[in-house]
Amino acid sequence: MPPAKDAGTASPALPVDIPQFAVAKQDVASGQEPFADGVNWLKTHGYRTVLHIHAPGEDNSAARRSFEQSGLRYLSLEVSAQTLSKETVDQFNRLVVDPNNLPLFVYDKDSSLAGGLWYLHFRLVGKETDEKAREDAARLGFQQDANGPHKTMWIAVQNYLSNVKP
Repeated sequence: MPPAKDAGTASPALPVDIPQFAVAKQDVASGQEPFADGVNWLKTHGYRTVLHIHAPGEDNSAARRSFEQSGLRYLSLEVSAQTLSKETVDQFNRLVVDPNNLPLFVYDKDSSLAGGLWYLHFRLVGKETDEKAREDAARLGFQQDANGPHKTMWIAVQNYLSNVKP
């Protein structure tokens, strides 16, 4: 499968070592943390950059090493439901559209942080309706109705939107 460009095609070549892998938009895919073979798959399928979304203060040195040793550019963005801010959302939006980062793979550990940022991206940059943005974020693993980190991030996203107005 070519890098994220084939958004509308089904392919048996989807990686098995990248949980929740899905195309988010042209030249950008999203999922959960890849296993070693998933990192190799990204490299051999033309991905240039990975964006690791993680909690503030979380040690990301092993992930950085793994991707950089494979020849992929590694970027990281710290966010949590408690730290979600306009600056973080703007930074995410810039990173996922920057041609220097494409093709790009975005990931986090359980799709809650990245999923919340994707929902906001779809609403604010893509100008999608709430329903369409929910659907697209859910396709990327964001479970707005789940308990735990997904629910916490969903509440933070709604609070953010109440102050920003798409």
